[in-house]
Amino acid sequence: MVKFGLLGISQGYYARGVYSQAAAATKGVEVIGLCDLGRPEEYIRDCLGTEGAAFVAEIAAPLFHRLEDLLALASAIVFIASEPW
Repeated sequence: MVKFGLLGISQGYYARGVYSQAAAATKGVEVIGLCDLGRPEEYIRDCLGTEGAAFVAEIAAPLFHRLEDLLALASAIVFIASEPW
């Protein structure tokens, strides 16, 4: 089982609809967590179109606010979704 974590949610459509959901639907991949880097909930809603808790509930993974907490899970893959500019 490959452990997958996502850092950043600023690429809303891609972070949510492409990367996280695709990883969660892939056989042999376990999504172990997503990290919002402590961004305010308003920012998360603007990026994702939903609340942070609802976002992670879609793929049954925990939400972290600090990168260190996500990295402590020893994932095999940490995907970074960053601002486009």
